Amino acid sequence: SCSEEDLRLTINQISWQLNNVIQYTTLAIHQLFYLQKKDQIPKDAVRMTTISDYIAMRLCENTVPVIGLDMAASWGCFDLQKQEFLYEALEQAGVDISYLPEVRKGHFLVGETRAGVPVMGSIGDNQASLFGSVRNLKDTVLLNVGTGSQVSLVTEKFIECSGSVELRPCTENSYILVGASLCGGRAYAMLEQFYREAAETEERLYSRMQEQAEKFIEKYGKEAAWKVDTAFSGTRSDPSHRGMIAGIGVENFHPGALTVGVICGILNELHEQYEQMCQLTGKKATRLT
Repeated sequence: SCSEEDLRLTINQISWQLNNVIQYTTLAIHQLFYLQKKDQIPKDAVRMTTISDYIAMRLCENTVPVIGLDMAASWGCFDLQKQEFLYEALEQAGVDISYLPEVRKGHFLVGETRAGVPVMGSIGDNQASLFGSVRNLKDTVLLNVGTGSQVSLVTEKFIECSGSVELRPCTENSYILVGASLCGGRAYAMLEQFYREAAETEERLYSRMQEQAEKFIEKYGKEAAWKVDTAFSGTRSDPSHRGMIAGIGVENFHPGALTVGVICGILNELHEQYEQMCQLTGKKATRLT
């Protein structure tokens, strides 16, 4: 057995050995390696899979799970060009690859239920939001703002990415350029909670925030708002990064200036990521969804 500290160091060593292919510690490959090192993999376990693909397997009464490209890529240590896991690198790092599921290309049929209902393989939430919201994949940029926030743009070319933009599978012959912020709508929720704490009230203040923001823009203009970096939870490429507030003056010392600044900060982070995508692809979208 190994200590938690030894295990953490070993996982970091694996990440380094794989040329930083593993970027986030929550990926399934890391979890597999952790369980392997802790000897916590059940003796009768055969394969790893996602919850959604396990459900599909059971619906079809299959015994071996299969997963799609997008789900497999989300596990890390995946070669998008070859459309397979980095088996050799994983073996060299000491990961038992026998637990990895078979990867299917495109959007595939898993099988049928007893009643003859066809069951398709599951797709990632990013891909699902794209297919469900965008009519024309070639010229539309998709914007999602939830707890985090996300900007997505489809490309038919394989593109090497770095920093805050990553490449994910889309269809069998296309990819999604994705910029994902860790603190999107959450930044606005944090601000509302801050106002509530200052006012010592449990009343929701979103409508008041909107009113004050609109009045500030009407009186002073958007450019007079505070300059807010809303990366309060860090970024995917730099988890240690933290948010900042600047541009505060006597003339703009108003709650509306902070509210407008946070909204602009959320959008600015996404816009910067979109501009990186435009540079990588050499094109701009003509539609926004």
